[in-house]
Amino acid sequence: MSAGLDATVAGLTASWSAGDAPGGVVALFDAGGIRSSWCLGLADLASRRPWSLDTPTRLASISKHICASAAQRLGLAGRIGDTLGELARPVADTTVASALTMTSGVPDLAETLTLSGVSWMGGIDAERLFALACRLDHLNFAAGSEVSYSNTNTRLVQRMIERRTGMPLRRWLDENLFAPLGLSSFALVEDQTECVPGLATGYWFADGAPRFGWYGLHYSGSGGIVASAQDLASWLRALAAGSGPLAGLLAELGEVGVLADGTRTAYARGLTQTPIGDRVFLGHGGSLPGYKDHCLVDPRSGLGIVVLSNREDTEAETMAATVMAAHLGATIDWRRPAAMTTGLFVDPANGHTLELADAARGPTAAFLGAEEKLYLAEDGTWTSRSAHLPIRIAPTALGADEIQASIGNRPPIGFRRARAATSDDLAGSYRCAALDARHEIALRSEGPAIRFGGGPAPAAWESMTPTAPDCFTTQTPPLGPWRLRPALKFDRDAAGRVRGFMLSSNRSRGWRFERDRGG
Repeated sequence: MSAGLDATVAGLTASWSAGDAPGGVVALFDAGGIRSSWCLGLADLASRRPWSLDTPTRLASISKHICASAAQRLGLAGRIGDTLGELARPVADTTVASALTMTSGVPDLAETLTLSGVSWMGGIDAERLFALACRLDHLNFAAGSEVSYSNTNTRLVQRMIERRTGMPLRRWLDENLFAPLGLSSFALVEDQTECVPGLATGYWFADGAPRFGWYGLHYSGSGGIVASAQDLASWLRALAAGSGPLAGLLAELGEVGVLADGTRTAYARGLTQTPIGDRVFLGHGGSLPGYKDHCLVDPRSGLGIVVLSNREDTEAETMAATVMAAHLGATIDWRRPAAMTTGLFVDPANGHTLELADAARGPTAAFLGAEEKLYLAEDGTWTSRSAHLPIRIAPTALGADEIQASIGNRPPIGFRRARAATSDDLAGSYRCAALDARHEIALRSEGPAIRFGGGPAPAAWESMTPTAPDCFTTQTPPLGPWRLRPALKFDRDAAGRVRGFMLSSNRSRGWRFERDRGG
């Protein structure tokens, strides 16, 4: 363990060692095992239990490639609706390959619930979620035209696996993958309330004080696996070596998605590509309220890194890449755009927003509220470097009124600078038949506002910011550390009367809300 590497890790994990604080573990490994590790901070604040290599924690979306491993081993392929006949078209017409490579366009269920005014923190089980999946009546985009992250993809693949095998995915993974590899800490824990001995507690921060992370939804194979750093490193080593039941699997998982126009994405089957030096690592991140994780492995040598943390503010992906680069003596070009136009921009055709900001943490772009850091690419464009939300923006003069941006590997389109546009005829009640959801819009002193859902304890009013004629952006009520920033696009009849609006977030787009008659 070199002093330089120690210094790199210390700089990245300073908050983990600041008193009795949540922290995590960083572990470098190769084909022979873990070679260097740093265990810092507390896995549980109440008991003051420290982190160790054997601390089980939630892997969040690192789970996806493990669910994909089961799908590959079982030979799942073809149209999803052929196995899950309850699904409606066009969701039923999407394929297993498009689901695993995030090119299907299937809306994310958690964001769909939020847009319907239902909190996913309340606890919604697998059957209720599948019933919601069966109500999905459209895609976010034509399948194969874009790469865009959605947890529903893996949920549906899990349901297919269970139909094929006749057993819960948890049992299949235990019997066919985890037990043969001796991974005792690995388990698919699908219920937030299930007790896992020694599990790290997730935390997020409000006003500088820690809060418990809470998810509520059935976890599924999209994010429900629990494991220790020691066992996750062993899994990745076995994957790279093709050991036992994992023989030949990494090459299959590493096949990236290909869009209908031939564009190759950087998102494979539950794994993404990360170039460092002369190597291309495969890996994935994970995010749940209070948990941030990332892992990387070099398919050729078995060299890799695991970063697991129980705090919301950990930038695990950056940490993993930086430590690996330091270990290799490689450099990563972290250059950010030096002078970037900022502000809120909109595609007037559908109201979708793209917000550029240059905050203390550096330049960022947020598409429909989903934020990514921006970096300077070799060709001078501004890019997110994100496999699950690729954004590429053509350099634009400061203060420009239009920008050209590619979202999700699609061809670039123009986004215009948002302009104030008055609308005094929006008030009323609006209903989405597909989701059986109802929202209210009122004209308040500060302008139009929306209230998501109703009932005896309705949510607070959220202001609506105009972006173009009949286009607005707003935010949903907070759910722990997270909230959405969706867009609304109103439409009118031939007489100019408001008929309704389309409501879209990054992962759940195009929900039609009709104005109630007389509203």
